[in-house]
Amino acid sequence: MMLKSLLLLVLCSSSAMAATSLPDNRHIVVKGEAVVRTAPDRADITLEFEAVKAESVQAKQQVDAQVNELLAGLNNFSIDEKSISAGRIFVEPNMRYDENDNQVKDGFRATRKVKVSLKKLSLLDGFLNFALKVGVNQIEQIQLL
Repeated sequence: MMLKSLLLLVLCSSSAMAATSLPDNRHIVVKGEAVVRTAPDRADITLEFEAVKAESVQAKQQVDAQVNELLAGLNNFSIDEKSISAGRIFVEPNMRYDENDNQVKDGFRATRKVKVSLKKLSLLDGFLNFALKVGVNQIEQIQLL
């Protein structure tokens, strides 16, 4: 029994050595890692516009006007049409709770997200100020790339 175990051990170890991909003669093995670090040269900014009005059409029209004002001023920041992505506009009832904890409809809420890619980082602060002036309600994300 001991002989069988020893024979099995020798066979397994020799087959493991045969499975290696290293050559029998002299060789050099090289292994390395690299990290590339670059400074960002572009900013992707996600903005959200929102309006609450008594009528759904009024809320949508206000959001449309604010988005159009933003789009009209993008040339001042060297932003072309390919660098803009405007999402769908959402219009839904705006609900609130009254003093008895009952849900009450309080007009309509319209929201729309706009994503802008700014290629000149030196204009980022000015662009954010401009976006706030035209009525953006939320600067959701600024991603430096």
